[in-house]
Order: sequence, then C-alpha cells, then structure tokens
Amino acid sequence: MTKSSFTDEQIKEILRAVRGQNTIQTVCRQQGISRSTFYRWRAKARAHEHALQGKRLRELEMENGQLKRQVSELLLDFNALRVALVKEVSSAC
Repeated sequence: MTKSSFTDEQIKEILRAVRGQNTIQTVCRQQGISRSTFYRWRAKARAHEHALQGKRLRELEMENGQLKRQVSELLLDFNALRVALVKEVSSAC
C-alpha cells in the first residue's frame, strides 16, 4: 500500500470542501482522488471525531460525579450547622 501524498491538513480541507455546494464527485475529480479514497478518509475522520467525543463525555461524567460529591458534603455541613444553631438558640431562650 502506498503512502498518501496528501497531508492530514490537506485531507481535512478536501473533506470540508464537500460541505459546501460541491459534490463528492466534483471534489474527487478536482483533487485527483477516487471516491473510495474520499469515503475512506471521511470514515476515518468520523471515527476519530467519535473517539474524541467519547473521551470528552467520560471527562464530563467524572467532573459531574465530583461536583455531586461536593454538593453532598456542603449539604451535610449546612445541616450540621443549622442543627447546632437551632440548639444554641433554643438553649439561650
């Protein structure tokens, strides 16, 4: 298998060119690539994008868990302080 003569940035530009009014067939003809090459590049780009989204989702889930723990701890502290304040106020009366 031969190495592509296109850089990653050029491949991204070619894939972006189709998002406009250009058809896949037109872009492939202009760039001198086959449609199967274009579809292979697009599939690889989408797989990479999904992997990045999955990683970001895991990061957000971890952050969400940490925030939930912090809220729980703050609620416990708040309730303890409220109970202590009520006891102090009732003993003062």
